[in-house]
Amino acid sequence: MRKASPAGKKDIGGRSTRLNPSSVKLQRWIDLVAALLSHRYGVTAEQLRTQVPGYGGGAAKASIDRSFERDKDELRAFGIPIEELKSDTDDEHRYSIDAREMYLPFLTLASAPRTTPRSVPKAGYRSLPTLAFEPDEMTAVLRGCDLARSLGDPALNADIDSAVRKLTFDLVLAPALADRERPALRMDGESQHADALRAIGEALLRRKRVTFSYRTIGRDDASASRTVEPYGLFFQQGHWYLAAHDIEKSGVRNFRVSRMLDVVANSTRHQTPDFKVPATFHLTEHATSREPWEIGEGDAEEMILEFRGDGGATRAAEKLGVAISGQPRQRAFQVRRRDAFVRWALSFAGEVAPISPPSLVDEYRATIERTVALYAGAAS
Repeated sequence: MRKASPAGKKDIGGRSTRLNPSSVKLQRWIDLVAALLSHRYGVTAEQLRTQVPGYGGGAAKASIDRSFERDKDELRAFGIPIEELKSDTDDEHRYSIDAREMYLPFLTLASAPRTTPRSVPKAGYRSLPTLAFEPDEMTAVLRGCDLARSLGDPALNADIDSAVRKLTFDLVLAPALADRERPALRMDGESQHADALRAIGEALLRRKRVTFSYRTIGRDDASASRTVEPYGLFFQQGHWYLAAHDIEKSGVRNFRVSRMLDVVANSTRHQTPDFKVPATFHLTEHATSREPWEIGEGDAEEMILEFRGDGGATRAAEKLGVAISGQPRQRAFQVRRRDAFVRWALSFAGEVAPISPPSLVDEYRATIERTVALYAGAAS
């Protein structure tokens, strides 16, 4: 009888070959996910010890429990929806993965004949819905992937390729989709900051604090050290921004990634979050509520504009800001970047005029004079 190979080794052709530690861990993860998916009503940690080979081998129960907790946290960080169940009649925790949360729905093109997937396993997949895309909708999705791919970040490109494979697995793409035009996207050099984005992304996943040097707007030669709790990344006006709680200033601030240097995430207690994102914070609302003149350092200053024209763009812009009592066509704005605010007001070609403070009126007129002089010089 052949002697069993030690843990971490595999017997191949009579020889014991040590496996790569990462391969052992990956196999244990696959076995754990398979075991959780096979139990509709959950499985206990004790039962997992007998169903996941990586938790056997004579290891102590405390060591196995630590491995399971670590595996569970890491798989959740990857997006695997491991749920913890607790019933009133059972004191022991049970764990499960809902197949409907684990797998993507079956995809079809709305213009193509509806067909049942070629092979539907008896368990798990039958509950998955079918999602139909119009051809132009799928084209828009794939064009968006092409735009994101042109950022030039290898890690992002790998994620995009994986997403496209998953989205198109069930589809027989029409030639119009396969031969679609690939658009180009200019990102103002943001792809140069892939290392910073990667460090921020890791910190966001693990809820770790981030330290970096930051060049403030209008003072590119000056930088200050910041320590923040990152809440989310968003893209606006051609730049990536980090929304984060500034510990020193005790408030949520936006930091442009291209102005962040030497980004380092806290490496202590790697598996333990440093903070919790407040339940009241919503990244989508936070990002869409910011105009260019609202993004910056320092306290906001109230500035008042009067809307004098009746053009469609002017009427739409008049809905921004805060109404002023007794002045139906004036609006108050909270401004951190006066230069951006003045350029925006100038874009309405006289249908919007600054009212206060006087310094805003002066800068508005000075900008007009500089613009006129610039074009007069070009004409001559």
